[in-house]
Amino acid sequence: MAKQEHQTLELTKEKGETSREARAKNASIGYYLSRVDAEEYRLYKRRKKLAELSARLARSVADMATGEDIQRLCERAVRLKQSAIKVPLSKVSQAKYYLTGSQVAIDCVVGGNGETLGRVKAFEARLAKRRGAKEITLRVTPSFMDCCRYGEIRKEIRLVQRAAGRIKVKVWVDKAYSPTALSRVARLCSELRVNYFCVPYYEGCEKLKLDLTGGCLLEVCGV
Repeated sequence: MAKQEHQTLELTKEKGETSREARAKNASIGYYLSRVDAEEYRLYKRRKKLAELSARLARSVADMATGEDIQRLCERAVRLKQSAIKVPLSKVSQAKYYLTGSQVAIDCVVGGNGETLGRVKAFEARLAKRRGAKEITLRVTPSFMDCCRYGEIRKEIRLVQRAAGRIKVKVWVDKAYSPTALSRVARLCSELRVNYFCVPYYEGCEKLKLDLTGGCLLEVCGV
């Protein structure tokens, strides 16, 4: 009986070693492609990578805040097929001229540095719309954010929404505030059905998506 058990153990051990050797051999063999197939595979991988990059660029927005020349910025946005170009009100007419015939939208920033009256921002939104802007970015008044005056922020957003009509409205918070304050404004934008809530990049900014509902999306600037 002991001899049979010993033989069984030896056979099991040999089978285990054989299976391990077979797996190692198969792993070392790999797959071999002909030169034509290898070239086709490389082209396929390249096309796939380019398609991924194009899809990401198509969701990006060019920003004139860097001080770059408007013509160069527009030409690059057209070449890369970006979704929009963000410009101040004074540059909307020029951007429209350089973007003629393209699918790149003009995103006009209203409110200057943010410290202007809500009615002034609404007037700028109407003027930008007449000049050809397809998106309006509203800078939230920094002093309202500092003092947690969310009721005043709500009034500003509504004024600009009425002035913008059916074109997209984005609410832009300039500098980084506490997550609680940003979360509060994000929920406010969702209640008012703003198209985008825009914040500067910071670590963990993607968590704001949890506060956005009703079709309001998150736009991260300064990336």
